[in-house]
Amino acid sequence: MFFNPILGISYNAGDEASLTVPNATRFWIYGVRGPNRGLFEIYIDGVSQGTFDQNLGTWVPTQVLYNSPQLPVGGHTLRFVNRSTNPDQSQASFDYIKVRRQR
Repeated sequence: MFFNPILGISYNAGDEASLTVPNATRFWIYGVRGPNRGLFEIYIDGVSQGTFDQNLGTWVPTQVLYNSPQLPVGGHTLRFVNRSTNPDQSQASFDYIKVRRQR
């Protein structure tokens, strides 16, 4: 499981979670960056969107970590995988997901 249900953080490489959203056309993923953060990979409908590095020497408040391209209207599945390899920088997390939906 990707999220600790209380903290919303993964501490282990390979942890993952997925979310399917009906009638979605776009996603924005927000989170913090900082010294103990690591890498996560995002998939949309099974296609990797890349690996994103949350590691930074100083803490940066919540910001957009990823914004998707325009997607066709429909149900889309987001999948998140912790790809961190450094034990000192293993936390992968995000604060919230903003979704544009077509009604």
